[in-house]
This record gives sequence, structure tokens and C-alpha cells, in this order.
Amino acid sequence: MDRILEISPVDRIAVVEPGVVNAVLSRAVGEHGLYYPPDPSSWETCTIGGNIGTASGGLCCVKYGVTAEYVLGLEVVLADGRLLSTGRRTAKGVAGYDLTRLFVGSEGSLGIVVKAVLALRPKPPRQLVLAAEFPSAAAACDAVCAIMERGHTPSLLEIMDRTTIRAVNAMAQMGLPDTTEALLLAAFDTADPGPDLAAAGELCAAAGATQVVPPRTRPSPSCCSRPAGCR
Repeated sequence: MDRILEISPVDRIAVVEPGVVNAVLSRAVGEHGLYYPPDPSSWETCTIGGNIGTASGGLCCVKYGVTAEYVLGLEVVLADGRLLSTGRRTAKGVAGYDLTRLFVGSEGSLGIVVKAVLALRPKPPRQLVLAAEFPSAAAACDAVCAIMERGHTPSLLEIMDRTTIRAVNAMAQMGLPDTTEALLLAAFDTADPGPDLAAAGELCAAAGATQVVPPRTRPSPSCCSRPAGCR
């Protein structure tokens, strides 16, 4: 059950079976100028059904939210074999119990998802990412708090501590600075991310960053293209 049954640019929805891989869906809707925001770290292999069952998040949930916010409707097979349809295909749905949310995150304990109606968004501009090295995880967290407090809306904020950096280097040979106590990645995908990136860099420096590396190239569109070491 791995078919994309429908992509509607008008309604901004996709109707899929549970075996569709997250990355496959993301690329398919991208051809229509659309974007499916939830992007778990395993997005190249995880399925939509698994994402729904575990209410998965992703690197870009800081701006775009998690899976539960994009599941509009479901078809679920219950324990007695009955097929239950929940939810809607429309942006507005305010009548009755929200049974769809009940199933999201239930890990199959309430029923097995066989079809899902997913909300899509317009594809955002390509994101730019800066990296900042910190002498401690606490200092990196201070930078995160400052970025959010000042009203910036990053598309990604990811902290990697020294243990994580070393593990990533050992597994993927990313060449990350394994002497760094903490690494913060901050991305923006607005039409003009320059001012936000500059401000984030200044806030990182004020929080004690030992080095701030500005973006030099543009990665692939959306949060589905991760900076090195963030898979």
C-alpha cells in the first residue's frame, strides 16, 4: 500500500496509502509547487503510516509543526474489521469530535491506517543555514532562546552536543568539529533570509559562540534538504 492516490494543488492536499515513503511524497508534491512539511530524520526511509502512528516531528517543526497538524482525514481498519473514515478534505473542519487526532500517535493500538488525507503548503524559498560553535550546550541554548525571543522564525534550529557530533563523524564521516562542545544550526527560508541570518549570527556571538559560519551556498529547497550532520 504505497501509492500516492491524489495530489490536489487546488485543495492543497495529498491522498496517500500508509506505505508511501515521506521523501517520495515530498518530491512528488514538490513537482506541483507544494510542500509537505513534516520531515523526520529518517525521511528517506520512513513511511507516512509510521509517521502518523508515532505522531512524528522533524527538524523543521520549530516553524512548520509536526505530523498531527497535517493529517486532515484517515481511513482506519478497526479491530473488528470495520472501516472507519474520519476527518475531511477541507481547510476548515469544526464539527463533531476530532477522531483523526485520536488516531495520530496511537501506534496502531486503535486501528490500522489504510489511507490518509494530508495538508500541503506552498513550497517555501530555498533555505540558508548558518552554523555556530559554542563552548557549552548551555550557551547554545541561550542563543536559541535569544533567537526566538527576538521574534525570528527559523525554519530549523538544531543543537548537536559533543557526543552527538562525534557519533555523526564516526558514522558518516561528515568532518564536523569534534572538539566543539556544542554546534547550533539555524536556517531561514524566507524570501530574503539575509537580515534574519545576520541577526541570528549576532545573537549567537553574544551568547558566547566561539565561531559563527555564515552560509556560502544555497542547499536544496525546503527543510527536506538537511545540512551536513543533521540527518
